[in-house]
Amino acid sequence: MVLGHSSEAIETLWKSNFTLSNWLAYWNQTRVSYGEENIEIIKNNGTPFIRVHFPKGSWSPQATERAGLPQGGTQWKSNLLHPELSDVTLTYSIRFPSQFNFVRGGKLPGLYGGKGNSGDDTPNGEDGFSARYMWREKGRGILYPFLPDSPYMGTTYELGTPLFNGDNKWHTLAQRLQLNTPGKKDGIITVWYDGKEVFKTTDVLFRTVYTLKITGIFFQTFFGGSTADWATPVATYIDFKDFKLTH
Repeated sequence: MVLGHSSEAIETLWKSNFTLSNWLAYWNQTRVSYGEENIEIIKNNGTPFIRVHFPKGSWSPQATERAGLPQGGTQWKSNLLHPELSDVTLTYSIRFPSQFNFVRGGKLPGLYGGKGNSGDDTPNGEDGFSARYMWREKGRGILYPFLPDSPYMGTTYELGTPLFNGDNKWHTLAQRLQLNTPGKKDGIITVWYDGKEVFKTTDVLFRTVYTLKITGIFFQTFFGGSTADWATPVATYIDFKDFKLTH
């Protein structure tokens, strides 16, 4: 099944390969921003996948580092599109282990453009944007984009309750970004979960200039939130595989 492009030819632009010893180079990266010690590549029992670990008591990597605690999760930004484009779909599979404690929430990978703004860095229409996901309490799902007209600390779009499940099963998550025409608020975001459309909005402002386009994947995952009440009470992990960019 092709998501969101039923009448169009689909081109695969890039897909992940965790069989390689230098798998990170395949993501056009030489190092991660943090959390290298939390990454495990598992190659047995079928398709290789990446397992990201979260130590007990970890939440926001910056906050836990300041507190002298182990950082949880990992992050890197991969510039994978050459040339950059204005209409791209990111698809990947995700698996939460059985009885996963969602606590208050955490971050999940999404597409980005420019510098991939996040945190307290609201885009100005020319410098970048991002479209990560979050899981929230009891598996509630949200899309968490940073856009020029976002409020401080990002926009929140509800995707469903519950969307994510601690069932130790693989589920497919896909997002299509169709960037707006500069001067118009006509950008589109569509999200699918296991092939079913769960969200669509058609009035998105991503940019004010044509030169800003979709750059690649913002791979980020951690518990948080910036305060300790977001921390995982137990050591846990999330599995990811089959990342693919299409156009």
